[in-house]
Amino acid sequence: MPMIISPDSELGKELAKWDIPKSQGGMRCDGYEPYPKMLYKADRYPGSGKVMVAHPLAGTGDAVADAFSARCWRTVKSAEEHESAARVGWCDTPAEALAAFEKAARAEADAAANAAFHVKRMSEKAQQEFADAQDAAEFHAPDPPAPKLPAKRSHHKKVEKAEPPA
Repeated sequence: MPMIISPDSELGKELAKWDIPKSQGGMRCDGYEPYPKMLYKADRYPGSGKVMVAHPLAGTGDAVADAFSARCWRTVKSAEEHESAARVGWCDTPAEALAAFEKAARAEADAAANAAFHVKRMSEKAQQEFADAQDAAEFHAPDPPAPKLPAKRSHHKKVEKAEPPA
């Protein structure tokens, strides 16, 4: 059954405000408004190490899931705030956030592999200096691979040439 609301009543006046666009003094938006906007950032979940943008149990009373999800999104209120957040890795969609995380992880792995490649070919003294510098740094690059073991001897007997008689 429909409800008839008089335009002169308090409820009628309040509802009329929401029917008028903001540009004309009302409360309804004028059209698409880009801000405030939600931004996302992927992270590894502490328990499992799985990369997620939000935990599926967020909002169900699980405090750990809520805390994890809260640090994976933020709201920006202007274009300037959006640009500064984008510079530090925040993305417009959860899919972009996951792709950015994977790209950053791949770049880090490539840098570590490149460092290990070059360290492997350094002299022992240079390798020691590199290890000392890594120990002194706040971050730690992965350890270079262990040196190659000497080649195994063949099971074939080595045939020596006989010297000609003098």
